[in-house]
Amino acid sequence: MPWAKRQGTDPLYRSPTYLKARAALIAAFQPGDPCCLCGHAILTTRYVEAQHIPGTETLQGLAHGTRNRCPSCGKRCNQVDGAKRGRARQDTRTTQLRW
Repeated sequence: MPWAKRQGTDPLYRSPTYLKARAALIAAFQPGDPCCLCGHAILTTRYVEAQHIPGTETLQGLAHGTRNRCPSCGKRCNQVDGAKRGRARQDTRTTQLRW
């Protein structure tokens, strides 16, 4: 949002430990390696995302990212997984919408 004053990314994703682990995953990547979420092949490192265990810096592997749909199932695996986790955390009965 253009009016927001804070940085949009969680500080966890800017930590040196996380960035080194992500760089190591991408360096070890070979075209055709499986996505850690859907199991289908990742063809390029462009727009791949490092899938992590929420709230930690522990990485599970690489997943299809926002602009890189899975050629087999058509999903943006990392984005879909994040949406599912976010929706599961959300309790609509107690959430107050502020319009």
